[in-house]
Amino acid sequence: MSSNISEMEGAVLGLIWANPGTPYEVRRVMQHSPNPSWSGSAGAIYPLFRRLERRGLLVARRIKTGERQGTVYSISKDGKRTLERWIAPPLSRTTIGVPADPLRTRARFLGILPDNERKRFLGEAIAQLQQHITIIRADCRKRKASGDVFSYFTARGALLGCNARLRWLMEMRNALARRLGTNHVRAVGEGEMNRVKAARSGF
Repeated sequence: MSSNISEMEGAVLGLIWANPGTPYEVRRVMQHSPNPSWSGSAGAIYPLFRRLERRGLLVARRIKTGERQGTVYSISKDGKRTLERWIAPPLSRTTIGVPADPLRTRARFLGILPDNERKRFLGEAIAQLQQHITIIRADCRKRKASGDVFSYFTARGALLGCNARLRWLMEMRNALARRLGTNHVRAVGEGEMNRVKAARSGF
């Protein structure tokens, strides 16, 4: 049974189900996510809340704090059912399959770059990924300490995925380095043979 909501809408419904709050609070959660897909989408939060409210999936309650007015959202019964359908099987191929990976896509066409640029690409990718893993590892520790088992294993999955990407990049770098070394030895050997042939022929 289709939930007819996007990945972002599902995430927002889930956050509001867990902790009713304001769009600003959800935006802050997104901004502090180590996942660039979420942090980069934080600006779309306000129109998304209005859209979910119009569809009857969120319920708005106006509040006043001092001189300021705000809106606190909670999930509606329809919103909870929609969230349950979004999570429950059957799972789509998009949910289960190989996720989009901009780094892997670029690696596919790395052959267009000269050897020194390929080396620089892989060096930068490895260094930046190692920094990112440090951030995710700290986030993982924080979520584990919170006692929220599902939040922890979400972060744990991100950490294991990034570690796998790091091993893949290192494997590629080492394979290219070995190939480059073999080509260099072959080129030197061919040059030496050509010099020997030239000497024998009198040139």
